[in-house]
Parts: sequence; C-alpha cells; structure tokens
Amino acid sequence: MPPPAIHAVGLSKVYDRDSHDTRSLKELLTFKRRRVTHEPLVALHDVTFDVRPGEAVGVIGTNGAGKSTLLRLVAGITPPTSGHVARRGRIGSLLELGAGFQPDLSGHENIYLTASMMGVPREEAEEALDDIIDFAELRPFIHTPVKHYSSGMYVRLGFSAAVHLAPELLLLDEVLSVGDARFQVLSFRRLFELRERGVASVLVSHDLHALESLCDRLLWLHRGRVHDWGPTEEVMRRYRVFLQGKVTLPEIQSAEGHSLFTMPEGRIGSGEIIVSEVRILGPDGHATQTLMPEQPMTIELDTVASADLDDVDVMLTFEHESLKAAMISGRAHGFAPRYAKGRATVRVHFEQCLLNVGSYQMTVALVSCHDLTRFYDHHVRLHRFAVATPAPAGYSPLLRLPIEFHLSAGSAT
Repeated sequence: MPPPAIHAVGLSKVYDRDSHDTRSLKELLTFKRRRVTHEPLVALHDVTFDVRPGEAVGVIGTNGAGKSTLLRLVAGITPPTSGHVARRGRIGSLLELGAGFQPDLSGHENIYLTASMMGVPREEAEEALDDIIDFAELRPFIHTPVKHYSSGMYVRLGFSAAVHLAPELLLLDEVLSVGDARFQVLSFRRLFELRERGVASVLVSHDLHALESLCDRLLWLHRGRVHDWGPTEEVMRRYRVFLQGKVTLPEIQSAEGHSLFTMPEGRIGSGEIIVSEVRILGPDGHATQTLMPEQPMTIELDTVASADLDDVDVMLTFEHESLKAAMISGRAHGFAPRYAKGRATVRVHFEQCLLNVGSYQMTVALVSCHDLTRFYDHHVRLHRFAVATPAPAGYSPLLRLPIEFHLSAGSAT
C-alpha cells in the first residue's frame, strides 16, 4: 500500500487572544482599568487523520469548528502550535476568496502566478492555460484585472487553476456550490476525474449532498476536536441527526405489549405514523437493489400509525451524485388515503424505470399535507439502489424520458 498523501498527527492550533488596550475614551480619561483576558483560543486540539492517494476526505462541522484552520495547517499556510503534518506531492488549493491573486493583475497573469506558487513550470502552465480559461468560462474577461471580477468569477478562476495545474493534493474550502448548475456539474466531473487519477482531496463544505457524493471518508470536527471519523455514510448519518435533533417516537405497542419500532439514526419525525420497512421491487416482484432502465419497478412502504390520520402525503426523492433526479408526491398524483390506526402498506408502482444508469439514494418522507415542514417520519437518503445497463457512449442524462423520434421523407425544409 502506498504511503498516505497527507498524514496529520496531533495537530493543534492555539491563538493568543487580542490583549491590546480596548478601553473607551471615557475610561482612558478617567484612568479606569478594564480587566484584560489573556486566555488563549484553542482553534484545534489533537487532530489526527490521513488521506490516501485517490481518496477524497470531507471535513464537516458547524461554524467555528476549526475546519478552515485545519486546511490552512495542512496547506502549510499556518504552522501548527503542536503536532505535525506530512504531505506528498504538489498542492492545488482554494482556501479563501481570491487567495494568492493579485488584484491589479489580469486573470491571465494570475494563472501564471498561481502556477508559480504551486511549483508548476511555466511550460506546463502554458499547456493548461486554455483549459483553465474555458473551464472557468472567463475568456472574454481573462485580460481584465481581477479586482473587477465578481466573487463568482474569482472562485471559478481559482478553482479551475487549482484542478487543471496537475495537482497531487487538492484542498478546497467552501467552493463546491459556486456557479450555476452547469458549472457545478462540470466541477463534480473534474473532481471525480482527479480522484480516478490518484489525486488526494480534502474538501470543506456545508453542502452535505456534495460531500456524500464525492467523499470516501468524513472528518467531523466539533469545537476544534475530532468528534467522528470514518466512512462517509456512517459519519454523515450521525451528523444529520446532530444537526436536525432526534425526535423521540411514541412507542407503538403490539397486542403482546412490546414495542414494534425504535427510531434509528438518520431519521427524524413526530412518529404518529412511521415507515417500518422499505422495499424496492423489480419486474418480477422480488426485492432488489439493482433495477433495469425502462423495466417496471415498485417501491413498497410498510407503515404503522398510532392514530387515524387523513393529512399524510407520501414523498419520494431520488438523487444521483448530489443532483435530484426526481421528486414524487402522492397528493400530486391524487393519492390521498385515510390511514387507520395500525399497519398498512403503500405501493408506488412505475410502469417504467426512467432513471438512467448509476447509483441512487432515495429519501422517503411521510409529511403533513397542511405543513410540509412537519415530518411524521423522514428517512434522509437511507435507501440505495443502482440502475444497470449503460447508456450509449458519451450520453448519460439523469432521466430516460419516453420519447419517440420519427423521420418522414420529404418533410425537411
């Protein structure tokens, strides 16, 4: 096994709090003393992690958790107070808006400046120049001083330079949601390409969908310390529970008096009605995790209600690489049954699977028709399946719409 591209051990960063005289003019004139605190600020404490070649690691946590500080330490911009980090390879990074750019220089000149800072020979930078400009969609403005760029133009140029100048390590801080939908799709594709080439990545983002799609492992920081570290799916499930808060379900008792259901991690809801089991069925009616395009498919939801309810909407969302492929509402299709207390099964049948090849995450929600923010039970991307049989080469849309093409001789004008 090759050595880690990034190996951080016991990283800590402590800042001295500002201890200069902050008394007001009145306090200075009256010689009034103010107690000055010298208590240090611990931004990071004893953070250890590694990133292997070709691996993407996401860093998550609420504001002030130390995510950006960690990236600055890994990039070598800021030295740690204690601990050490070993890096192997050329670093491409975008850690803050306009970092490393000279505002009076043009975008063209700043590309060469960025290349120089990364240690990229000028000849390599020249070879990548057109790709950088076109990817950032800035050709009409490339000779304009970047001080006239919008924040989006800044980040597009910085991101494009970072990912096209042959990095071996990539560090990105909050840039995964920049630009329009087209630019985001191109950015995701580029990041996947780099990972396939063996580039190691560390990504900080509040876009949890993006991190779920891109990252192999997640590092969860909380108040400067490692709170969780492991496979993306497991850590993200616990993090979503932390963000959304667990809601304790009322216990639904069987005839024998024992509890029928316990809320697992990664789900929230008030619990008047819950989904106890989800099944994805293929054309033969058997449970499967692999579907075929244009073949029938069925989603079955076993429900348990603790009371009679008549305001429940069933919602399904299918996502692929952080993009929503489809969102389905039962009410929108005229499905508005009354749920009697006890068990029931909802069947959602599709005459054809219109999703294209790929891996999908499905969110299942039972929500109030009168208040879409009120969830009875909400499974956040807990169900996964794949669609097999590749699409034609070079063509990979999210949906395979039932469209027919016809050609009639002599009708062209």
